[in-house]
Amino acid sequence: EKDGSVVAVDCPDQLHGNACKEASLIIEAARRNATWLILVGEDNYVDTAMLEATLTDVDPKQTVGLGCIGCGKGMHQYGDKVQTLGGFCGGCGIALSQATLNRLAEKGREALVTEYGSEPQCDMSTSRAMLDRGLSLQVFPSVLSG
Repeated sequence: EKDGSVVAVDCPDQLHGNACKEASLIIEAARRNATWLILVGEDNYVDTAMLEATLTDVDPKQTVGLGCIGCGKGMHQYGDKVQTLGGFCGGCGIALSQATLNRLAEKGREALVTEYGSEPQCDMSTSRAMLDRGLSLQVFPSVLSG
């Protein structure tokens, strides 16, 4: 704990620091051996009981990310795979399994922060990193998607 933060990181506190912050969260969640990492915006409402109940049906040992899919499709700046398949739409949240966290974190924080770059749309950075590793992006189970 440093300066009242659970995790102190040296990411810029502007829009172009979003990807660094998300990469750092992924690294820390993997370090703590989290079963799931849930990424949501500060303006989201999360029914935690429903989320937890739904995730009990999904094996965290599978390399999977759950969310709303389709953002970035047709946009070349997010890479060929996101352009073709679409990536996460971060506004509805993203759930990353333990196995996914471990795969993303394999080379350490510095490598993941570098890979994510300064992209302000960190959902696109996570989508690209997962697709480049052959990891599965899946739509939230229907109970969570609407």
